[in-house]
Amino acid sequence: MPALYLSDSDAVMGVEGDCFKIAAKDGSRKTVPMMNVDSVVVFVGAQVTTQAIAELLQRDIPTTFLSNHGRYYGRLVSTETKSVELRLLQYKHLDNTDFRLNFSKSIIKGKILNTLYILKNVNRYRGFDEVKECIAGLHNTVRKLDEAPSLDSLRGYEGSASAAYFKVLPDLLKENFGFSGRNRRPPKDPINSMLSFLYTLLMYNVYTATVTAGLDPAVGFLHEYTDNRPALPLDLMEEFRVLLADQVVFDMVNHGMVPLDGFYQGEERDAYPVLIQNDLRKKIIARYEKRIATVVLYEGESYSYRKILELQARRLVRHIRGGEAYKPFVQQ
Repeated sequence: MPALYLSDSDAVMGVEGDCFKIAAKDGSRKTVPMMNVDSVVVFVGAQVTTQAIAELLQRDIPTTFLSNHGRYYGRLVSTETKSVELRLLQYKHLDNTDFRLNFSKSIIKGKILNTLYILKNVNRYRGFDEVKECIAGLHNTVRKLDEAPSLDSLRGYEGSASAAYFKVLPDLLKENFGFSGRNRRPPKDPINSMLSFLYTLLMYNVYTATVTAGLDPAVGFLHEYTDNRPALPLDLMEEFRVLLADQVVFDMVNHGMVPLDGFYQGEERDAYPVLIQNDLRKKIIARYEKRIATVVLYEGESYSYRKILELQARRLVRHIRGGEAYKPFVQQ
């Protein structure tokens, strides 16, 4: 089921029978059956009544709060505690160097292989030499991953692979909007602004998958855990970044769906970030929801990407419990 997004600053979500009722100041309203709501994303300015909050908690519907520019604020969760035994095992593996290194190798390998899948597809009819060189270099990096003796060296391989990918990304966009490399906090151009926003949406979906599987999202194995950092979702989203977020940017830009006036210069913290206008943000959300609902093959069966996020989290659960080794999702 798709997520319910409250993106208009004057929207108010309440309850009407077994439905959520969303009303706006202009008098428009819509109702959505609660049974059809998989999750809710609330952007700053929108309001949720206490009656709606109670229903969200009772029905265990994940609810995430974001700034209008995609900054993650937090989630609405009940006080119920579960999966204590699993979480204790998760914490225990923090001291297991081999476990952390092998798991991290798997997700970085999955990330690079999925990057190769997208690069080959997008470059198929263009044949840029620079992209071909990048593809060859990434294949070489994949071969080296198993030799990485430590997490730091593995992060070095991942960093060099990402830098090589972002270097050729402008060649694959019909309009690069001044993109010359990855930057964030704040994003300084439209492409980086879109990427940061989409990565936040993806992180929220992976966060939901980890909690649903019973894992503690604060404790990851590649990304170090610190206060107010969802380290495990950051781990698990690596293999999906290019497939679900970057692919949306390719689709929208290369199909002329991204107008330059869809962005504006902000003054947040005097850093002057490039931010996304509300109308374009809605289009990005719709395109992202379409992408994450896409059904693909997974272990011989057909699932949406959204479901695959959960299946990968459950695969990690089995790995933590001492079962099968973690296998990344690689698009075929």
